[in-house]
Amino acid sequence: MRKALKPGLKLALTLHHLAEGGSHAAIAAHYRLGRSTTEAIYDTLNALWIVLQSLYLKPPSGPAELMKVVHGLVVNKKISCSVLLLADLIIYIFIFKIFNKTIYV
Repeated sequence: MRKALKPGLKLALTLHHLAEGGSHAAIAAHYRLGRSTTEAIYDTLNALWIVLQSLYLKPPSGPAELMKVVHGLVVNKKISCSVLLLADLIIYIFIFKIFNKTIYV
C-alpha cells in the first residue's frame, strides 16, 4: 500500500496549480509524482472552499444588499448594462420568491 500524500505537499500542489494554472502533467513532473496523484488538488480545493467560504464569501443579508452588489459590478465595468437588466429581473424574481417582498431601487 502506498503512503498518503502529506498535507503540506497537497497544499503545495494546489497553490502551484492556482498560481500558474499548469496542467496536471506539468505539475506532476515538477514534483516527480504520477499524473493521477495530482487529483489531490481537487480534494484540497474542496477543503479550502469549505473552510474559507463562510469567512470571505458571505451571502447578501437581504434584497437591498444583493442589488448593491449587482450594480457595483456595472460601475466597475465587470458586466455590461444588458446583463444588468437580466440580473435585475432574476434578482427581483429571487427576492419575490425568497423574501416575499418587493423592493424599490
